[in-house]
Amino acid sequence: MKIILLGLLMTLVACGESSESTTTPITPRNNNSGYNNVSNNSSTGNNGNNGSNNASTGVPPDGKALYLQHCALCHGQDAMGTAIWEADIRGYDPIHDIVANGRGTMEPIAINDNDNAKIQTYLLSLAPANATLDGEALYLRYCGECHGADATGGSQWDGNIQGYEPIKNIVKDGRGTMSAIPVNDADNDKIQAYLLSLSPSISSLSGPEVYDRLCKTCHGETGVGNVRGMQLRYDDLEFSRFWIREGRAATLNYPDAMPAYSAEMVSDQQINEMFAAIDAQPHPSEGGELFVQYCGNCHAADGSGGPSGENVKFFKTFKYQEESRDGRGGSDYGNRRRYMTKWNSNQLSNTEISAMAAARRGI
Repeated sequence: MKIILLGLLMTLVACGESSESTTTPITPRNNNSGYNNVSNNSSTGNNGNNGSNNASTGVPPDGKALYLQHCALCHGQDAMGTAIWEADIRGYDPIHDIVANGRGTMEPIAINDNDNAKIQTYLLSLAPANATLDGEALYLRYCGECHGADATGGSQWDGNIQGYEPIKNIVKDGRGTMSAIPVNDADNDKIQAYLLSLSPSISSLSGPEVYDRLCKTCHGETGVGNVRGMQLRYDDLEFSRFWIREGRAATLNYPDAMPAYSAEMVSDQQINEMFAAIDAQPHPSEGGELFVQYCGNCHAADGSGGPSGENVKFFKTFKYQEESRDGRGGSDYGNRRRYMTKWNSNQLSNTEISAMAAARRGI
């Protein structure tokens, strides 16, 4: 009996020692639970509000500690970049929203707004004053990761922005998924001047070279369009020239607004050469593909209406012939519900028009 009691006593002592010495490990942030998802045991100092106290001391972590825990692996101990994300994020003001919402391949970080603000404040404290930086340094700080160190394309935007003159307004206001960049006008001017310094004058380029530099990212390799911009093939040249000069606001289908290009930026001759090259591409042979390239911008790819609001799916062939030959709206290019390009038989044959009509009626 004495032996049994002694054994029981030793077991209880051992359990008591284990309870006092064991601490609950901090759960990594990628479980969406915050940086101090620890036990609710009051001895840890956690009050259960998802990231308000240091688990071991009860003292709220400062911005640096939060940064090192949640950000340093990808952005570096000094916030100047790593192989995972090379950009310097010191002083990067919009980081609060990126932490909260994520961006690109980066997921949101599960911390509360107070701790998010601490990280933002810490990063702002690291930055050297912008006034001490030249245009290249400002570009690399704010733009280099997404647009490439040499501005020829990067992780978030593969287009070449060397010599891209409207960049100042984009920096100021943002565009599409790009946030506005918090720099003053003087620093914005430095970035613009630096980008202009990287490129040969646009005036020295041929039309196709201008297209590659300014248009290809949104409108595709040969004007076929993509998710950023509509296809450009076979439109009336003056219609296309109008939109180049006027620019285009963002739309539901194309959330990136198109800047306007003056004749000083892109000449009429360059526009002529650009569209001559685009229109020289081989015609599709199938009626549905023809419809998409000639009519899809205004009537939607399936003919159900699009920006024009006119459903043409059930038009008779003669109606297609009539509308295609006569056009509509004269030179009222800005009115998508009124204007329609006209094509002669060398541009679009009667056989091709009939194939388009048959393809849409078959949907």
